[in-house]
Amino acid sequence: GWNIIFLDYWFWSATPMNVSYIAKYNVKKNQVDYYDSPKFHCGEYCFNADKGLFVYSDYIIPHDAYDREEIKDMEFHLICYNLLNKTEKTIDTQIGKRFNPIFLDSGNKLRYYKNGEERTFSLSK
Repeated sequence: GWNIIFLDYWFWSATPMNVSYIAKYNVKKNQVDYYDSPKFHCGEYCFNADKGLFVYSDYIIPHDAYDREEIKDMEFHLICYNLLNKTEKTIDTQIGKRFNPIFLDSGNKLRYYKNGEERTFSLSK
């Protein structure tokens, strides 16, 4: 992600099961800063480069019959992780595995889907 105001370029390495690193390169300073990533995430996510916000779900992709049984009754959360101050905020619960998160309004709102219904969440709360 690119932050044109501060000339920061954010980059990360994400797999279906976790984020191994998140870093920010500042063009003016020729400096790379590394940030703690969330402990666990899976599936869809989105990132706001202007505010350093990483929105993800703690959904688990089942790999076998045991996993499918294990996750049947689990509650999955939509979480907003602020890399700059290392805080997490739960946005919604029982989110499921397909929520298609997208930032709107210059990153002040998040649009996502829950059970096929479109929802929005103000990140300025």
